[in-house]
Amino acid sequence: MPIYCEADHLEYDKGKGMIEGWGNVEIEYADARISADYIHVNIGSEELQARGNISFFSRTGKIEGDSIVYNMKSKSGIAENASTYIPPLYYRGKKIKKISEQEFNIENGICTTCDLKKPHYRLQASRLNIYPQERIVALNVGLYIGSIPVFYLPVLTFPLRKGRTSWLVPSVGYSLDKGWYIQAGYNYSYRTWIYGNLFVQYMEKKGLGIGSELEHSTGRMEGTTSLYYVKDVRRDTDRYKVEFKTGAEGSNSFVYLYLVSDADFDREFGQYFGPPSNWVRRKFSSYICYSTPLGKSLNFQMDIKREESKEGTFSSFPRASLYSSSIRPCKIPLYINWSATAGNYYINENRYVFLNNWFNIIPGLMFTKIFGITSSLGIQGAYYNYDRDRFFYGYRAKIGPRFRWNGYFLSEFCYNIDSFMPEDTFAENAPVQSQYISSLISYTDRMVEFSLTGDYELISEKYIWDRFKRVRLDLLINPAGKIRFFNSTKYHLYEKTSYSLSYINWVGKYIGVKFGTQHFRDSQTELSLTGEIDFPRIDTFLGKYRFVASASFDLMNNKFDNADFILTRDLHCWNISLFYRAIKPEVWLRAEIKAFPEAGIQFHPTIF
Repeated sequence: MPIYCEADHLEYDKGKGMIEGWGNVEIEYADARISADYIHVNIGSEELQARGNISFFSRTGKIEGDSIVYNMKSKSGIAENASTYIPPLYYRGKKIKKISEQEFNIENGICTTCDLKKPHYRLQASRLNIYPQERIVALNVGLYIGSIPVFYLPVLTFPLRKGRTSWLVPSVGYSLDKGWYIQAGYNYSYRTWIYGNLFVQYMEKKGLGIGSELEHSTGRMEGTTSLYYVKDVRRDTDRYKVEFKTGAEGSNSFVYLYLVSDADFDREFGQYFGPPSNWVRRKFSSYICYSTPLGKSLNFQMDIKREESKEGTFSSFPRASLYSSSIRPCKIPLYINWSATAGNYYINENRYVFLNNWFNIIPGLMFTKIFGITSSLGIQGAYYNYDRDRFFYGYRAKIGPRFRWNGYFLSEFCYNIDSFMPEDTFAENAPVQSQYISSLISYTDRMVEFSLTGDYELISEKYIWDRFKRVRLDLLINPAGKIRFFNSTKYHLYEKTSYSLSYINWVGKYIGVKFGTQHFRDSQTELSLTGEIDFPRIDTFLGKYRFVASASFDLMNNKFDNADFILTRDLHCWNISLFYRAIKPEVWLRAEIKAFPEAGIQFHPTIF
């Protein structure tokens, strides 16, 4: 790999394989660049030494310091009295050691999100082990607010991966469901392949909750374990959740266990004792899956599963599958695949065997760059003995024209005919039989994204206009400028339901305005107007502020659903926000770190 070097004074000893440079020295090697007052390079050992105002640039970021020793082959090195920025944190230390692109060590160092010479806050430690985008492990660490020490811990792990929760700052608050609450925890990572946390929460209305989460990734195996326990004073009972999953990395083989004390646990608590975005009323689920390739295009999978939910108890013990990936024989525009499944099922007290076989043909026919044919044919052979021996032969097929023009416009219209026995339902159910037209029209460029999809049933006793189902229209307009328009509309004409969301957004330097409508029609109609005004930067003699006001008005009932106001004070690396809800009066006060908004303190005074 060539080395490029510039300096006010440069010497090269070809016999010794040495390069020395003085004054405004810059050197480039592979993806690394170094500037300094003095640089010495040993070409044979590929080792570089630099002193005086060094700046080291690589894919990971920039390191500045007094001196550096760097091995260009291993891409590792040590910088003295150095600082660096690896988003979202700034680091300083007596020594910064780069072990690889995925690991840095800092001796007698600090880390903070504040870029000031004297940061507002910092973590100060005897040693920092940094794994970018993963975590920080700090030894003998103290948290300082300004020059004031707040707490000390012998070991602290701080997550950097998005989605992980940091328990560095306790959370205090109040909610109608929990009453007053306080929660705190501790992150740990005593091995590079393990990351976990322990946390505790006291809730005025529900009692004491404790839990733990653990992730492991050894290079061969990976998985997660979750344990939650709540002493529910309201119900006067013990409530818990256990969830465990592990498997080989890069494989579909795994073992999974899910157990809760009651089916409402996830809805009430979810992850970290907060309501989850989606939940299933399950009480118990266990799943063992073994999957392995048997050749280039052939795969085998074995499943054992048992689940208890509000619908009853379902088990498959065992279920074996043999399936192929798509194969293109003889280089003709045709792909084929097949699958065979044999399962021994239990539904409540009933037991039956289900054998399912599919053979699929998928032609890939493009006659020109614009026009082609979309088509597929699947043939099913099934056997089950729920109440008596039954054989069933099914099929599913589709065919239709496909147009693609200029990379922007795509349209597809297909005739579909289905008659098959679904494997994932009760065996006594009738087979799926339908004929319908499916359609897709889309257009995409830099300013406009448009798509229209829908199905139309051909054989039905419904009225002709009621045969449309799952019609959806999405439209996004991004004109060159500060205006954005979005609309998403879903129709199910037979069920007489529809949902539509539209908004227009204008964003300026000092103000942003958003206005929209929401319409939902089912057994009753809901129509509301939503609006938001945002002043992202208000400069005053008291500092920088941001003010956001938003509201939603129910046109059917002629009332406001909500009206919220947020005033935020910018404190460089911190934000302090005051939330006010006017409809059901509430006030919240929250302080948070900008780079880690989940690491904050919130307070809800009951003044109304």
